[in-house]
Amino acid sequence: MQVDDPDHHDANPSVLQGPIGTPTSGQIRFGIPDESIEVLCETLGDLVCPDDNDARIQQSLRYVWRVVEDALSEDPEVIERLADRDEFKANVEHEGVKEVIELLRDTAKKGAWLDIIENSTCTNLLT
Repeated sequence: MQVDDPDHHDANPSVLQGPIGTPTSGQIRFGIPDESIEVLCETLGDLVCPDDNDARIQQSLRYVWRVVEDALSEDPEVIERLADRDEFKANVEHEGVKEVIELLRDTAKKGAWLDIIENSTCTNLLT
């Protein structure tokens, strides 16, 4: 994964641009180390497959939350707002379990796991 020179972005976090598992458009800004991003993308790819049935993806939700929460907790600006497990479960219920399952399945099809962090629906689930 390439990281732009932070001196060119003043006080902003690094701009991350990555190959596999990253969004195909735009740049991502957050304070998560490259290694954690790679682990996040690889682990989510292992947890959710595009052809998994709804029950399998629903069973994976707690693990998906844990992996994303671990990565996001490395950003000091985000850590205070992270949803705990019970808040995440309530947020999933509020958003709709079926919708969350479809979001994960669509993301798995694209292989763009960082979209999970950038997607406003997912952000609402995690904070």
